[in-house]
Amino acid sequence: MLPPGAHNRAMHTQARRRRITGRATVLALLLLLVTGTASAGSFSLFGSWWDQGDISGIGGWGLRMTRGEGGWIMDLSLGFFRNRGQTGDPAFPWEGKVSVKPLEFGLRYTSPYPHLFRPYAGGGFSYNYLNVSPGSANNMWGWYAVGGFYLGNIRTVDFMAEVLYRGSNSTKITIREDERELSGRVDLGGWALNMGVTFHF
Repeated sequence: MLPPGAHNRAMHTQARRRRITGRATVLALLLLLVTGTASAGSFSLFGSWWDQGDISGIGGWGLRMTRGEGGWIMDLSLGFFRNRGQTGDPAFPWEGKVSVKPLEFGLRYTSPYPHLFRPYAGGGFSYNYLNVSPGSANNMWGWYAVGGFYLGNIRTVDFMAEVLYRGSNSTKITIREDERELSGRVDLGGWALNMGVTFHF
């Protein structure tokens, strides 16, 4: 049995490490984006639906900064998802609130010509900030692949729609119940749909 307070200290240490890792990741990705060599870019705001494997579907929204307008372009995206979820696993029947913030950095290729309809495809890496209640969960590294299109004027505002697949290792959810600690692993990988607008600058 752990000495009194040991579990709380371990939880605080884990939370501190997660905050440090998260801040370092954000700073590194922002630095990469800001120092990009492209002279033009865009800002996107979109609504999203994400089918999160073992936790079921979850709705949210996101924003994206992009360097470049045609050919290879560089993205930094941040999503905000919050809903109730459940595992559906009889061996670990967890149910509660889920909050996920995927931070994604990647590359896409889109048409370099100013057509009304411009498809694109790409992919990259992600770091998912995960909170659950009741219990605790580990943040996750992952990857994503995306395909979509812009519809509109490349010099002002576009409509955008895209389909993503997010993949990651399964994450561990831990809960304490009747002085016992129970844990199980869940997979949050799955398909997502984003739709929104893009402002060019």
